[in-house]
Amino acid sequence: MEQLAKVLASGEAERVQMSVSVLERGDFRSSQDGTRDAVASFQSRALCADERSTGSAASNIEMIWNLLMAADRYDVERLKLLCQSIICKSLEVENVSTTLALAYQHNCDKLKNICLHFINSLSVMDAVVKTQGCKNIKTSCPSALVDVYEKTMWFHKTKAAHLK
Repeated sequence: MEQLAKVLASGEAERVQMSVSVLERGDFRSSQDGTRDAVASFQSRALCADERSTGSAASNIEMIWNLLMAADRYDVERLKLLCQSIICKSLEVENVSTTLALAYQHNCDKLKNICLHFINSLSVMDAVVKTQGCKNIKTSCPSALVDVYEKTMWFHKTKAAHLK
């Protein structure tokens, strides 16, 4: 996602982060309109970049995770959906566990289902289990592991039924 990287490097993401920091401090009087403008500007630029790009956003995944968390916290639904879309295109063995935990923590059902499907459909379970993210999810979001187990069992039952 070369275009997305340009958007992130343009300083727009930093404006969003600064605005989120101002909101967290509680200084709404002087910055509320600026925050909404920064988020709206980032959304439109990132959406355009996302639509034009076909590469991977793996190098920017942490930035997108942070934007997803901010979008959820401040109820910016369009940015939250945009971040989920970018993350779905960037799933890899190394980041799927962390992404799954974020999906649970921030009520992103579609992202959660895509992570579960990724883990099962690509037969990458062994590789995922070896990652640090999987080790972290055991303590941070154990319910995700239950869903992974249930989805795996369903997947294998369905596959066995089709082979008969």
